[in-house]
Amino acid sequence: MDNNEEVWKDIPDYEGYQVSNKGNVQSFKRENPRILKTSLCSMGYPMVGLSINGKTKSKRVHRIVAETFISNPEGKPNINHINGIKTDNRVENLEWCTQKENIRHSEKNGLAKHARGEKNGLSKLSSEDVFIIKTEMKNDSVKEICEAFNISSGTVSKIRNNKMWKHIQS
Repeated sequence: MDNNEEVWKDIPDYEGYQVSNKGNVQSFKRENPRILKTSLCSMGYPMVGLSINGKTKSKRVHRIVAETFISNPEGKPNINHINGIKTDNRVENLEWCTQKENIRHSEKNGLAKHARGEKNGLSKLSSEDVFIIKTEMKNDSVKEICEAFNISSGTVSKIRNNKMWKHIQS
């Protein structure tokens, strides 16, 4: 197959739709076939709406392309954009991967910086809080620490065992 040639295949489980090796999706639901417009999801991936049994489902285009064109003998659950561009859904830019492989690829190529500590928007603790837990409260009970900082016992355990907040030294 010539890399410039656009090849269309039926989308499995979605009668009346096709996807191309270039990442385009078309519908045959109406009289004339038409290329579907994409919208970006909150994470920046193009999506299209596909109707099945009267219900429309939003599907990420890269997943449709991969499921249609790329075999997955190892059953890997994720799809990596090799060049790091989330909107480039050409077959040659996609590969099946594990979550760990995807994260490694993004870190290696400077695509994602994972927020640590209080820079993570979900964190209830500050670096100072963790320092206090690791030093001044190291002999306190888990229950006391949980109540003092409104955190779970699992969080306390992970802090004490250096599974979380390990960049804060005691």
